[in-house]
Amino acid sequence: MSIPVVPAIVPGEVMHRRRIERADHFSYASLHWLVDVDDLPTVRIGRTRYDLDPADHLRGNGFRHDLDELLMEAGQQVLGNDTVLLFAQPRVAGKVFDPLSVLWVYDSRGDVRVMVLEVHNTYGERNAYVLPGAQQQHRVDKDFYVSPFNDLNGEYRVSWTLDDGALRVTVNLHRDGALVLAATVGGPLQPLTSTTMRRALRRVPGRSWRVPALIRWRGILLWARRLKVQRRPENGGNLSRPAETPSSTRP
Repeated sequence: MSIPVVPAIVPGEVMHRRRIERADHFSYASLHWLVDVDDLPTVRIGRTRYDLDPADHLRGNGFRHDLDELLMEAGQQVLGNDTVLLFAQPRVAGKVFDPLSVLWVYDSRGDVRVMVLEVHNTYGERNAYVLPGAQQQHRVDKDFYVSPFNDLNGEYRVSWTLDDGALRVTVNLHRDGALVLAATVGGPLQPLTSTTMRRALRRVPGRSWRVPALIRWRGILLWARRLKVQRRPENGGNLSRPAETPSSTRP
């Protein structure tokens, strides 16, 4: 495995498919960047600025600082000289809503040693799932409230592919042995330039408000179909709380 060339733009698609209890499907064009967290790019098109801000991610204290905390909490080795790539939606004129961002930690050999899923809900809360190992399939218990139509029961099954040609991340929610929800995001990797950015923007007009509007609209449709609403817990996600140091890593 080798580290992809960055910065890259990923003009692709997000797909959601609900498989049980009022089956539902929707998809929309997406625009993500793949970047090195130590070299965050900025693109200006006319008067509009497109960029990535560390304050929008993890605990908001900087990628390496926050990743070191999360890795220690998970009993993993801290970053050192590892390369960290971020897959995320850029800000548009200072605004963004990004339901899922992904970070890959590459060691000195160019192998992935940790993958981190960063999940945001529409209540302003964040949660990280630290998935150690170079394998491209993971399982992790769901412990964060995302949708009002799914409680905290279940297991995420995560798979991904990433090379110089394309990127794809699939997150499937299973409960009691059944596939409840399937979600996929990804697309081809292209060099990030003002030209490729302009081309991608033609596919996603109004992107800064479109994603949360789509999510809320689908929620209204499911509610209208009398899908049961699940109560939101008060834990707020592990990125909304102060860092916790495991006893095994304390001095």
